[in-house]
Amino acid sequence: MPMSAPPREPGPFRETFPTPPGALRRTVLHVVFSVTGLLVLYSVLPVPRRADWGAVLWLLLGLAVFVALTAGQVRMIVKADHPRLRAVEALGLVGPVLLFVFAYTYLTLSTSDAASFTEPLSRIDAVYFAMTVLSTTGFGDIAAKSEPARLLVTIQILVGLLAAVGLARLLLGAADIGLRRSGRSPAAGDAHPRDIDA
Repeated sequence: MPMSAPPREPGPFRETFPTPPGALRRTVLHVVFSVTGLLVLYSVLPVPRRADWGAVLWLLLGLAVFVALTAGQVRMIVKADHPRLRAVEALGLVGPVLLFVFAYTYLTLSTSDAASFTEPLSRIDAVYFAMTVLSTTGFGDIAAKSEPARLLVTIQILVGLLAAVGLARLLLGAADIGLRRSGRSPAAGDAHPRDIDA
């Protein structure tokens, strides 16, 4: 008579309730396709040559899209069958949107006034610069020189700090609400990464 292995207990980062096969794979694919779509959009979106107030206008429009997208993602998380997976997917979408909003704004500003930064920015340079500002790494190889560019960098730092703290909290809170809605309260044995001592 063959011996069967004992049933595996869920690990600390796994939801207590079963996840259908392929759900994690679908989440990863959705994130990959979303980021790929954003990259394609960013690479083909025309850049205005003269952008007096264009950079600020693009930034405001992009931030409005970011806020609307985040609000929509929160609603989807609350209604999802697997809220935590949906929260990861949402973070994989709204995070890059914020990055590309600022990258496109820097690209627009640099195209209209090459003296705004220490060097003219290409599309890749703009993403690189936005990423270094967002991560607060700031290597110093590219820096804002003009007042409008410095103002945009300051805005990105403030938005980035608020997003880093607020976005994760918002999405995890929505996932917890979604778990409670479906009768799977996080307090009822569903270990949460933030509850686990390192």
